[in-house]
Amino acid sequence: MLRGRDGHFRPVPGLGNVMLSVVSAAAMAVASQRVLLIENYTVAAHSLGPPLSDLLLEHSAWRPFIDRLQASGVAEDWFAAHDNSSAFEQLCATDLRHAPASPLLRVFSNLYFLPTLLLNKHHAAQLNRLAETPLPAPAEFGRAAVCAARRADGVCMHGTAGLWAPALRLLFRPRQHIVSSADGYTSQLAGATTVGVHVRSALGNGAALSELVSCASRRLSAANATVLLVATMHTRASDALKTALQRASHPAWRVVRFGTPPELQGASEAHLDAAVLDLLLLARADFLLLTRGSTFGYVAHGLGGAPAAVVGAQNGRDLGAPVGECAVLPTSEASFHSFRQALHLPHCRAGAANASLWGSPLMRLSTVMH
Repeated sequence: MLRGRDGHFRPVPGLGNVMLSVVSAAAMAVASQRVLLIENYTVAAHSLGPPLSDLLLEHSAWRPFIDRLQASGVAEDWFAAHDNSSAFEQLCATDLRHAPASPLLRVFSNLYFLPTLLLNKHHAAQLNRLAETPLPAPAEFGRAAVCAARRADGVCMHGTAGLWAPALRLLFRPRQHIVSSADGYTSQLAGATTVGVHVRSALGNGAALSELVSCASRRLSAANATVLLVATMHTRASDALKTALQRASHPAWRVVRFGTPPELQGASEAHLDAAVLDLLLLARADFLLLTRGSTFGYVAHGLGGAPAAVVGAQNGRDLGAPVGECAVLPTSEASFHSFRQALHLPHCRAGAANASLWGSPLMRLSTVMH
């Protein structure tokens, strides 16, 4: 649990939600010129190295100072989460270089709230400038067969504009024991062209399975791929997909899964290691299939930068251009699930009415809901 002052308790979210919040907080720290620290996520130190491991409050030299501030009651708490989004208005309106006055601002979040800062007239220009230069993906997330250059642990150096992917690649650096496991498994695929898919539900035998099989067949054929790499928390999901794909499609296609699915991504070091390894393997795929709304998929897509298609029916109207069933996404930016909710708030709505803010290239990338 994450515990705030005065008895605030919040459940530890999945790895995708954590990274969405951390990247958003990193952008907020840059805009506000504050120090970024991550509270009560020490389990990550075993799976992820610097710089993220250096930001863990419990391991930081800042800990005594933060403890004194919290004990004095000067901390201010903001909430930017699915169940409490009361900070959206402040994020859209506040000049964070001057407010709040408290030296300690604690943000409780489980979503990607960075786009609210793009609606903030005080900080949008700075964040857009940061997103202008495409940055390469670190090598541990890529594959030699499709990459001109790669980082020491294997991720492809696809250049990607935006804020989500470059910031994620900087912060998300798997420990060497995870990289070595990924290297060993990747070598077993013997250079085969791979489509990766994250399955977030148990699937069953209904429409969700049919949609996934249809899209997987289409994308395996288009990529001339022979391997479908499945990452899921549900063993039955990968088994059902394997059976359905073999019945309906090409017999030469292989459906593979590494290890045992992590049922709880942050419950222990072993669970988090498994989740990070799944992300690293997905990031090395040549093409990705993403389930709509999957935060785990956002991380895999941002890390690797390979093309990705979205699986599943649309939920309501998109803010930007509609993304059709099994269509290739026009952006690697993560989706802000509460965008419509934020736009009902006066200051966020005012930011959206400002053509210079709403019309920026980064905002256009950030309004594709998927």
